[in-house]
Amino acid sequence: MEVKVVPGEYQLEIEKLQECGYIKHSDNGTAGLGNNVFTTTLTKNNQVATVIHMVNTKTTYVVFEETVLSEHLFYNHDYLEENEPNVKTTLHMLETYRPGNSFVIQLKNGHFIICDGGHVEELPYLLNYLENIAPENQKPIVEGWFITHPHRDHVDVLRGFVEHPDYVERIFVDGIYMDMYNDELLEHVGVGPVLEAVEMAVGMLKTSKGKTTRIYRPHAGQRYYFNDITIDVMQTMVQVPRNKWFRWKQNLNEMSAWYMFQIEGQKYLNAGDADFGAMQEVMKTYSQEYLDMDIMAVHHHGVNVHNEFTDYIQVKTLLYPYYGIDGVFKEGQDWPGAWQASVYRNEYLHGKVEESFSYGDGTKVLNFPYQVGNVISLPRRGERYEFTGINKERRIEYQ
Repeated sequence: MEVKVVPGEYQLEIEKLQECGYIKHSDNGTAGLGNNVFTTTLTKNNQVATVIHMVNTKTTYVVFEETVLSEHLFYNHDYLEENEPNVKTTLHMLETYRPGNSFVIQLKNGHFIICDGGHVEELPYLLNYLENIAPENQKPIVEGWFITHPHRDHVDVLRGFVEHPDYVERIFVDGIYMDMYNDELLEHVGVGPVLEAVEMAVGMLKTSKGKTTRIYRPHAGQRYYFNDITIDVMQTMVQVPRNKWFRWKQNLNEMSAWYMFQIEGQKYLNAGDADFGAMQEVMKTYSQEYLDMDIMAVHHHGVNVHNEFTDYIQVKTLLYPYYGIDGVFKEGQDWPGAWQASVYRNEYLHGKVEESFSYGDGTKVLNFPYQVGNVISLPRRGERYEFTGINKERRIEYQ
């Protein structure tokens, strides 16, 4: 992948590519993620060029790569033909044994969108869960599996297909959507084995049409269409400046892809483990109107939202993992103040939203359009893995 950051105008960069023989494949329209980001994808033989323009900062990125493009960059009316009458779209925050992150959307046709998935041990539970709620006598069909970043607690669930090949026969996966990162990141943060496992799993999985599953690389400003929901790619690694890549050693969280789901006119944000460097870029790029959301999922780094970001956004319903919210710190604990600050930010964010839910007492299910107070809590499935932090010296106990 080659990335150019240019001061030129968006349309001018597109015209330059067209003069070189590139043909426009798709764009995000005249609205451009709330008039905040305009993105056009062009192709030439096996090459793909993606032009991304941040309206507020007047910054244009041109990304060149050899890749395949998802058919879901276009809206297709046929998506709705299989919908069952009176069926609602649902969002499921799955309870996980170990610290992990697993969110599932079931579409009105009974198919699924998955965001992350958790550790490898979660795969049997995830498959059982999908099979239980899939249409009768139908193998689960995952139309899109979106990965925020390749940390094990988010993506290692895919390794389960490699370790247990028989699981592959229990599911169809039409596409994996994730940023594959570059050599510099692979060298610094050691995610090579994780990505290798993902690629092996993808090579084993099949689509609902019997083809080999593919990995699609999302870029900011692209909009994907699934059934009657859309998924906006708000930000990827490309938009986070290199001097903000590492808040501390071995941290890949800042490169988390941000996905904004629009379901029944409501907005649901899942931004992985993005920290404040990424949040700063989002606040520069997106208006407060675009970040007026109904639901936001936050992951295991405390709630991992800084107060400046909390003040910038509007959220009604907060979804968070059980083990990362009520931190109690013992005297002498230290992690450059990060976890201590997270506890304070947790409390601050909770004071700003109308309701908060964790999967501490079971998987959470939200029906769309969602109204505050109508979450469904399924029974817990057993004893929880005890999270002990990084090591005994830095152990964090939770109430």
